[in-house]
Amino acid sequence: MSPEPCWITSPAGAVLQGELLFGVIEVQVEIASIGTPDVAVREIVHPLALVVSQDCDLDLDYKARTQGGAAHRLVDNVLLCDVDDAIEMRNRGGLSNARWRLVETFQNERYHVLQGLFGRMLGLDFRRVFTIPTAELYRRVEIGEATRLCFLSTLHRYHLSNRFYGYHMRVALEEEAE
Repeated sequence: MSPEPCWITSPAGAVLQGELLFGVIEVQVEIASIGTPDVAVREIVHPLALVVSQDCDLDLDYKARTQGGAAHRLVDNVLLCDVDDAIEMRNRGGLSNARWRLVETFQNERYHVLQGLFGRMLGLDFRRVFTIPTAELYRRVEIGEATRLCFLSTLHRYHLSNRFYGYHMRVALEEEAE
């Protein structure tokens, strides 16, 4: 029996947890313009982003939007994590060879690497997250400003989800003197 493939073609319908999206545009308010008469915004293009919101919430939201489901099932925003080429992520994080080995063997809770597309390894830094209003994400996909590429198979999605939420649920402790 061959191992389960990492990536599966995205189906129509609800955006999925573990789905890889291309060209997601995030709109941010320019901080300096807050409190002024003309609030300014900027668009940040995320070349690759992975949906980390839970499938059950996304499915209920989609049914509420498209099939007249209960309004309390709507999800205001989709949580995403930036995806980079793994080597670019390593360089940005300033990871030494020893620290990188920990990332590659899933022993560094902040980072996650995935079998990439076209033979490239992909990297996720769990500190690089952002949200997009759900209706806006669906609209951007509909008009072609963002593209649904594929999603992680069950085993890979489960592993990534456990690591992502494990990282974000850690307890903050007082820093020890070095």
